[in-house]
Amino acid sequence: MALSRSGHAEHSNESDQWGGSRPVSPIAFTSQCYSYTGGTCTSTMCQSFQMSQCNMGRCVCPGGCAGADGRCYSGGNMLVASGFTLKNVKWPNYRMYFKRVSAWNQMGTSSMPSFSFLGSDRFDLYRIPGLFKGRALYFLASHKWPEYVLAVRGTLGTAFSPFGTYTVKLKDQSTPWKPEDIMLRVCTMAGYGKPNEIRIGSAGAVKTIWSYVHSGDWDVWGSISSPGTGGKWHADPPIPAGTLSPC
Repeated sequence: MALSRSGHAEHSNESDQWGGSRPVSPIAFTSQCYSYTGGTCTSTMCQSFQMSQCNMGRCVCPGGCAGADGRCYSGGNMLVASGFTLKNVKWPNYRMYFKRVSAWNQMGTSSMPSFSFLGSDRFDLYRIPGLFKGRALYFLASHKWPEYVLAVRGTLGTAFSPFGTYTVKLKDQSTPWKPEDIMLRVCTMAGYGKPNEIRIGSAGAVKTIWSYVHSGDWDVWGSISSPGTGGKWHADPPIPAGTLSPC
């Protein structure tokens, strides 16, 4: 059930939305709820369709959460799966993990025993309300450090690949991330007879950049073309059937 700017309920076929010009409500920067829509209001007002408010030059959802479509929703992000690991399909002995927990550290993979990771190899997946260019988007968060999520970004030409998969701290409120820069596309290979395999990529404003591992380097990079089995991941335990869109 959506809310109009007058505060009256409107019917909607999406999740509940929240908006208007109500003055005081908390602003969230978590994997369960991210309040920044990505819009700015330094020279223009926030767009009316977002139902957001101007706060320090940014369009935010006070008391609500930003959706993949840039609108405000009253409901938070939906937990799809919790505490799972991600093993690379091409190199099944290697699992993805958070190497260090600070902004812009690249994700890595390792074949070390599970106990040695101390939980840094476990993930939570949150479905974000709304759609971005017709697709569902997600936060892929650390199960151990839930304020950190994955983002696929450019490496500025300083590495083997022009893109990499990095750690982002959501609570960096001084310069909050635009949603399309930190929300991910996660899809299932079930339609190809591989129900436990998934692909992870950027939101895809122009084209999806897929997270992958290449030979000779165990960091997680990004590829604008299909990276083959190095860009596919096996979730354990599996992501519940029917919760992800097909690749």
